[in-house]
Amino acid sequence: MAGKLIAVDDEACIVAEILEALADAGYECVGAQSVDAAMEALEKDSGIRVVVTDMRMPDKSGADLIALARETFGRRLCFIVMSGHENFDGDSDKQELGIFDFVPKPVDINVLLDAIRRAHLELDLPSGGAFGIQAPERSPLR
Repeated sequence: MAGKLIAVDDEACIVAEILEALADAGYECVGAQSVDAAMEALEKDSGIRVVVTDMRMPDKSGADLIALARETFGRRLCFIVMSGHENFDGDSDKQELGIFDFVPKPVDINVLLDAIRRAHLELDLPSGGAFGIQAPERSPLR
């Protein structure tokens, strides 16, 4: 098995297509249609290491998911963001949000698969690499 991940998008058809393609490629993948559902899945399954998320969703965004997951979970996660919006600047937003990679919509499954393979390699580095995000240590109050 190649690795476990979650695909998050408010559009059910996109989640279904991604899940099917990733299963065909040997990945164990779960889907979620909201940030809250994704957070529940991440809490229930500590084996999920890669998060593929849409940036724009109703209520909470992919950026909200990234921030919440970083604050909540003490494991290394890599985030791959999908977006079809012109105002998402892949490179500068990638750096600002601390995401591993950006995949434009409509998603080319081969581009997504390449990003996922690289994310798993990044997470397998002993130090966690530059984008293997771990929750910050909480310092005691003074």
